[in-house]
Amino acid sequence: MKKLFYLTAFVCTVLFFSSCAKDNANENAKTRKINFNINGDFVFNDLDENTKNSIMIDGKAMTDLWVVDYTNGELGQILHQTQSDSNFGNPTMEMRYGSHNLYFIVSRGTGPSINIANNTISWTKPSDTFWKNYQMTVSDDSSSTHSITLERVVTRLRVIVLDTLQPGAVTASVRPSTWYYGFNFQTGAPAFMSSSVTNTINIPSDRIGTDSNSFMMYGFSTTTEWYTNVYFAINNSTEPVVARTFENVEFRRNRSTDYIGYLSNFETGFSLNFIGWDTSNVVPF
Repeated sequence: MKKLFYLTAFVCTVLFFSSCAKDNANENAKTRKINFNINGDFVFNDLDENTKNSIMIDGKAMTDLWVVDYTNGELGQILHQTQSDSNFGNPTMEMRYGSHNLYFIVSRGTGPSINIANNTISWTKPSDTFWKNYQMTVSDDSSSTHSITLERVVTRLRVIVLDTLQPGAVTASVRPSTWYYGFNFQTGAPAFMSSSVTNTINIPSDRIGTDSNSFMMYGFSTTTEWYTNVYFAINNSTEPVVARTFENVEFRRNRSTDYIGYLSNFETGFSLNFIGWDTSNVVPF
């Protein structure tokens, strides 16, 4: 009789834990559609006969959106949108129940490459880029719509040349001694440091004979100041026509470092301005 009691208790215990495991598995298998709104100024354009969203920042259209989703500590899914997608900037994702760590990236850089194993993303030619780590829980009672405000993670060098561009000027060259072409999308820290890459900027023919031309270069940065030397030149088809090296140029995330002056007159020199895109380091879309 006692053996029968123990056996009955053992069977009940096994059934109880089996039922709990099945309930947990069912809970983990449940999903919900979650909609995300990237905050900002959406301009509607007619592209390919469909109405599509455009994310415009400083008059420039962003081109790519990534969402990297870690679910309960494991990589769940990666979403990539381009500006040709009808819901660009307003993605809907099928998400499992549980805790989520989401990383949002919006950029208009050229040649993006994302490396999930190293938690990094880089560009052959970086441009304006925004990022946000967003944590949330998906459950029966959680909201199905979330609005996300991203932070700018780049710095910018802008050289404003007051000289009149002479016939034969073809390109401008910008070569920092230290520059970052990507960042860690989990921490926001800059990555992919280079000390040898030259950014070549084509000079449109209609700019010949004009002055006060701007030449810009974007890179990734920390929130604190850092310094590097920058070589800048105006070139003809074979060699530099006039060049200058700016020493100990100060950079910081979400700030434009502007040099304004004459390349042809070294006595006049360049004035230096720091232009804050946004003093709070958060640029709403």
